[in-house]
Amino acid sequence: MPVLQVDGLTIRRDGKVLIDSADLSINAGEVTTILGPNGAGKSTLLRCLSGTMRPDQGRILFNGRDLRSYSASELALQRAVLGQEGQLAFGSSVMDVVRLGRIPHVGRSTRQTDLAAVAEAMQVASVGHLADRNFLTLSGGEKQRVHLARTLCQLLPWRAEATASQLLYLDEPTNNLDLSHQHAVLRHARKLSKAGLGVVIVLHDPNLATAYADHVVLMQTGRIIATGPTDYALHPERLSKVYGIPMRRISHPDYVHDLLVPAE
Repeated sequence: MPVLQVDGLTIRRDGKVLIDSADLSINAGEVTTILGPNGAGKSTLLRCLSGTMRPDQGRILFNGRDLRSYSASELALQRAVLGQEGQLAFGSSVMDVVRLGRIPHVGRSTRQTDLAAVAEAMQVASVGHLADRNFLTLSGGEKQRVHLARTLCQLLPWRAEATASQLLYLDEPTNNLDLSHQHAVLRHARKLSKAGLGVVIVLHDPNLATAYADHVVLMQTGRIIATGPTDYALHPERLSKVYGIPMRRISHPDYVHDLLVPAE
């Protein structure tokens, strides 16, 4: 059974349909990417799937249970969200920012467990060397990685044998990151999925999706155009229609995956 099942999801705001009758499923142990041009509804869909926005119609089942029936504290232990807005107005240390991810665990975990979770999350996000730095002095990319560590810290420890699967939502986590850290973040996302976590990532780059996703949700103007394995969802003809530019798939002997490039 999918960890998240979505049926007939519709969102309207100010008389405009932002998400139109979306159906999809998210599996534990997989990386699912939501892809599409600007204004396609990717972030809106992610907010709805994570429970931070309520749909006008449709049903979302999380671990077989209606998402609306979860309390905020229950959700905080079973899913974590890294949004695009990650600003802090006060000058905390990087370590203290990451520790914020443990707030849902107050009274539920030991200090030793919390410290171990903080250390592991900082290692995964490659920010351990920044632990004592003032968060406000960091570059945009460094801040993004600190927020990733904070988000990961919320779900630790994750276990593949858990009866209730956890979900990690990442909304454009590669923004502000250089090429090396983009791939590092996505490699870690795949590693986490192999440990049993369900990972949902909003991306812009089809080639990043090709390299790291198991499943793709392709969107255009609020509608899901295709959902399925990467090669199916990212067929060049389909991408050409969605992005309004001819696309083609090319192979290269030095690359494991084919590349999707403009045909012009």
